[in-house]
Amino acid sequence: MKKTISEYVWWPNINQDVEWRRIHIDYSQAPDKKSSWLVIADVGTKWIEVYPVKSTTAGKTIQCLRDCFARFGVPKQMVSDNGKQFSSKEFDDFCKIQGIKHIQTTPYHSRSNGYAERAIRTMKEKYVKLNHVVDSKERLAICLFWYRNTIQHSTLRSPAESMMGRRLRCLMDNFKPSVAGNVDKATFKQKYFHDRTTQIREFYEGQKIWIKSELKAGYRKGVVVQKT
Repeated sequence: MKKTISEYVWWPNINQDVEWRRIHIDYSQAPDKKSSWLVIADVGTKWIEVYPVKSTTAGKTIQCLRDCFARFGVPKQMVSDNGKQFSSKEFDDFCKIQGIKHIQTTPYHSRSNGYAERAIRTMKEKYVKLNHVVDSKERLAICLFWYRNTIQHSTLRSPAESMMGRRLRCLMDNFKPSVAGNVDKATFKQKYFHDRTTQIREFYEGQKIWIKSELKAGYRKGVVVQKT
């Protein structure tokens, strides 16, 4: 994908901005304080994944990442803080086997993983606003759906368009006429006005006419022999 894009345009850090090449991950306490969230954010597309978990061990983290990679593939780079699950040998071995360059931020430069922190903040803000939805899984799913379908200022596209090449169909689409429906209506209207202004010509026996040739371009002379 990067090679294709670079044939047309270039910008600083293009390597990091191609979809699912560089992801940031982090843990945070869920708003309901009953579980934790593992948040995975892609720099290139702004796509966000959230996994509610009871355990934040390296093993559980790897399990969530495997599930995520099954859909989007394995990234080139993964940025995290120095949490014990990310600093463990188990997690380090996982990254090496997958061919992922694991970048850990230092306590003195924790802002290097600010992208994951912003993703967490965005999700929590949306989650809190949906306080009328009781079920936590449904509530989170709604947050992710609308976020992924919202145009981002930095890309001028929604995360869904950047990641999947299309908008996600939503409830509002029920109130917007479909493209196919518009084409059908336009075709019918065109045919109606064409038929209304077109008259069928009558020919009589012995009348000289021009006949369109089926073998070569142009017309040939002919005569009406018999009317059917």
